[in-house]
Amino acid sequence: LSLITFLLSGCVDISTNLSVTGPDRLNISLDIDSISGKSIPWQIEFSENLTKENSVLQVKTDGSKQHFESPTIRFEETNELLKQIASAASKASGFDIKQPKIITNNRNLLIGTREHLTIYFDLKDFPQIPGLKMNLTIHYIGKKNNFTGKPIDPTYKDDSILLPLQIGQINQLEVSYWKWNQISVGVILIVFLTFLSIFLQKFRLNM
Repeated sequence: LSLITFLLSGCVDISTNLSVTGPDRLNISLDIDSISGKSIPWQIEFSENLTKENSVLQVKTDGSKQHFESPTIRFEETNELLKQIASAASKASGFDIKQPKIITNNRNLLIGTREHLTIYFDLKDFPQIPGLKMNLTIHYIGKKNNFTGKPIDPTYKDDSILLPLQIGQINQLEVSYWKWNQISVGVILIVFLTFLSIFLQKFRLNM
C-alpha cells in the first residue's frame, strides 16, 4: 500500500543538504516539497517514522514544504543519522532504500584540519518514478576546484556544491577542503603580538 501511495502521489523534490560548520562539524537538513502544492501521505508518514527513530532532526512545515534540520554533529554521528533517514523513507515508501554513507579522512594540524569527504548515494536498485527529483548540496566549502562527482559532474555556485542524484546509478561526491582551527589561530596570534610588543619595548629602550 505504501508503494502504491508513493507512486500515485505525484512529483516530489527532495534535497539533502550538508553544511560544514567547522573541523569535524556539520549539520544535515532535508527539504521535501510536493510539486502538487499539497502535502502527500508519504511526507506525513516519513515525518512520523523519523519521530519513532528518535531522530535529532527537527521539522518545520509550510504547506506542502517540509524542512528537517539537525543540530551541529560530528562526522562520526552522521552515518547513524543517515541510517535513520533511510529507514524512515523505506518504511514510508515501501522501497528498500540503501543508506547513504559518508567516509572521512582528516589530517589534523595545529592551525586547522585538512578534510576529505567521500559521499555515496546508492540508487542503483531504486525504481524510476516520474517527477521525482533528488539533489545533494554541500554548503560552505570555499573553493570551486576541490571536488569531483560521479556519474555526472557537480556544479559550484555561491560557496556550495550541487550534485543532482541519478536514479539507477551509484552517485559519488568527493570533496577536499581546509578548515581553520580558530582557537589555535587565536592563541598563535596572541603569542605573536606579545613577542612583538616585547620587541618594540626593548627597541624603544635602546634608542
